[in-house]
Amino acid sequence: MKRFFRTFRRWIQIARATAHEIRPWRRGYWSTLRRNVRLCSQRNYQPTEARLLELFSPSVSHEDVDRNVNRAELTRIQRRFNPEVLGEMVANKVLFHSLCVQAGLSVPRCVLVTQRGKRSWFNFEGANFSTKAQKYAAFDEAFPDEFVIKPITAASGRGVSCLRREGEGFVDFAGIRVTREALFERLSLGDRKGWIVQSRVQNHPALVELTGCEGLHTFRVKTFVRPDGEAEVLFAFFKLIATPDQISDAFGRGSTGNLWIPVDVDRGCFSGKAWGGLREWKQVRVANHPYSGKPLDGFAIPLFAEVVELALRAAREFSQLRLLAWDIGITPDAPVLIEGNHFWNAYGYNRSGRMSELRELV
Repeated sequence: MKRFFRTFRRWIQIARATAHEIRPWRRGYWSTLRRNVRLCSQRNYQPTEARLLELFSPSVSHEDVDRNVNRAELTRIQRRFNPEVLGEMVANKVLFHSLCVQAGLSVPRCVLVTQRGKRSWFNFEGANFSTKAQKYAAFDEAFPDEFVIKPITAASGRGVSCLRREGEGFVDFAGIRVTREALFERLSLGDRKGWIVQSRVQNHPALVELTGCEGLHTFRVKTFVRPDGEAEVLFAFFKLIATPDQISDAFGRGSTGNLWIPVDVDRGCFSGKAWGGLREWKQVRVANHPYSGKPLDGFAIPLFAEVVELALRAAREFSQLRLLAWDIGITPDAPVLIEGNHFWNAYGYNRSGRMSELRELV
């Protein structure tokens, strides 16, 4: 019975999504609906992802469908190259930071690590904070003027906050005051596994000038390590924050309003229009940044060669995981590795029309 209701609910979702593409009273609706039901049942697409990829449109051809991949197929490909038992190397931010430091990869400075259920706090400089007095002292002695707090295992920007010191307390990115007591309580209670506190990474001035936004924009580079141990860039795009009140560049399938734009890796610049927020469940293409109004196509990425080299070097250092996506921040002086992802979303890759290349790797 539960299976019946799940299937029925799925059909309702497909019917509603199809009705947004072609009205039920118009010619072609029922044939399009039948095709969309087959797409979800035979190709294992979820109705939401198929609609976001605009695969429910009557004008979509079989070739258009073949150029895309659903989440289930992508996960199978990723598991083929990324042993799940090793996923903690990048999924756990504390372990990832430690491995990067050992390999000499550039990462933000780790200020503090807390573990849920553990009394002591620590950092990678050998300091331990066991008592309440020591932990409060850490706010003054160990914390920089601006810092970022992240859950150890969360993804997509969930739970991330950025604070700066002001007087006896702190102020978050939205301008809300946070007392020392409130910060202590948050770090003590912790996320599922705890928190990692890092110094804030500042954008390259060229990115701030382009967008008018101070939140961290990151370069997403997807790499593959060949059997001979050499790494290559498969695809790259840039994640841009859309408004000054955003701290995370998470795209959230368009729900956050942030942008992603393809990168021409041969020329080191943005290529074409950016994909932005949702409008009637369709991704909006924009030529100019929504806040600054400045054109995006052709923007020369600062320190581009250094960014690519950092991504390739990281891929070689984490070669046990052969298919990874790297988020890299570009500071005024050098690129900084923010995180690695072993189960990354295919959205940008699908939009590039290059999924056939990924299938050929298998």
